[in-house]
Amino acid sequence: MDILQLLENALLSTDPNQRTQAEVALNEAANNNFSDYVRLLIEALNNEDAKTEVRMLAGIGLKNQLTSKDSRTRSAQQDRWLKLDPSIKQAIKENALQGLKTSNLKVAGTAAQLVAAIADIELPRGEWQELIPTIIQNTKMENSENVKRASQLTIGYICESADPTNANILQQASGILIAIIQGVQSNEPSNLVRITALNALVNSLEFIKYNFETEGERNYIMQVVCEATQADDSELQASAFGCLARIMSLYYGFMALYMEKALYGLTVSGMQSSDEKVACMAVEFWSTVCEEEMEIALRRQELGLDSLQVAESPELMSFNFALIASSEVLPTLLKLLMRQNEDPEDDDWSVAMAAGACLQLYAQDIGNYVVDPTIQFVGANLTDKENWRAREAAVMAFGSILDGPDLEQLKSIINQALPPILELIQDANLQVKETVAWCLGRIADMVVDAIDVNTQLPQLLHALVNGLQDHPKVSTNCCWTLINLVEQICADFQQCRD
Repeated sequence: MDILQLLENALLSTDPNQRTQAEVALNEAANNNFSDYVRLLIEALNNEDAKTEVRMLAGIGLKNQLTSKDSRTRSAQQDRWLKLDPSIKQAIKENALQGLKTSNLKVAGTAAQLVAAIADIELPRGEWQELIPTIIQNTKMENSENVKRASQLTIGYICESADPTNANILQQASGILIAIIQGVQSNEPSNLVRITALNALVNSLEFIKYNFETEGERNYIMQVVCEATQADDSELQASAFGCLARIMSLYYGFMALYMEKALYGLTVSGMQSSDEKVACMAVEFWSTVCEEEMEIALRRQELGLDSLQVAESPELMSFNFALIASSEVLPTLLKLLMRQNEDPEDDDWSVAMAAGACLQLYAQDIGNYVVDPTIQFVGANLTDKENWRAREAAVMAFGSILDGPDLEQLKSIINQALPPILELIQDANLQVKETVAWCLGRIADMVVDAIDVNTQLPQLLHALVNGLQDHPKVSTNCCWTLINLVEQICADFQQCRD
């Protein structure tokens, strides 16, 4: 069987009959002579004379024989692999590792997926003990960029799919961490390797729980990640901030020292980056802080714990990071609201969107403390006739803080702010109008009592009716606002009757 020709026909042939015949032949080989089939595929993967696409298809085809999203199919595939002749399995594993060393980046990436698929079967059983030591050797600085990157990809794939509670996997945690840190550290000359290693670190964080709980190891992990936030490559910086957010999510209780020493300054600086992705990921860090603190507060409330009881349960201790940093983080978030997409039809995630989402979480986390700085920002920008970004940001800021602060405090503020906000439903800029309609929906949903029934409700309804005839982005939010009004007013009416 000419495996290369069959693979090429299955992938690249323009003749549908030829493609079908090739696919049938490959399936028959997999079902009728599995050991020969996988041997031919691994040889094709490492055949330097074959086309890149064919080599990749060989590797993916072999990987797909070992893993599946369907649990029953995956179990049968694993049993079939385990029953293979040990010499064949060993040859495939050695060749898969050899595939990591090819100069062809795409093929090496495919080999990384294949190695991880085999590891997913064997590592939980305590087998393939030489894999992680081999990966550690591959990630040493003296190796080529291609080898180091492919090996970091492998670690990331392994950690992404493996069970972090499996004892045999946990035995490999220190080796996994060594390999990753070799790639993340600042003296690694390749930014591509550092980025890949950071992504692998994110996937490994649950595996290295015991390492992270050891102060010396934790300090070094935090050091190399913080150093990466200061790299000269924006993608590397963004990956580092993303990694810090994941660390905060998993290990909030260990973060007090690092917040004080470095993270406050690094993340606020990162939020101000001119690079969209870096700024978004730094904002994501603070969104994660708020989410963790709200989760802790919820758990304490559910358990009915007071402050003394919490002191005896460190996992329920909140350090109030968001509140402590609010004097720096909130002004930064409010400024970032002005970095909207230029095109009103562009719905891609932007720094302004990230800042708005974070501001909503901040309001839920720290409550009334978010009100004064936000209202000052709104007052300074809501009526700026020259700058649509300022007007839109002001309305976005106002709508973002309606869930969290004391409702009685919000009512008086809304009563004053609603008239000028309603005027902006006729703004010349589409993004301003869309955000106004969204803000009105938030008011109707959360603080409908703040709307004066005699004077403001008729004005609101008039503005919404006009908005229904506007751009779909505006009319959709106006419909949502009307639904909220009906639901809230009817609920209030029903309560009065009861």
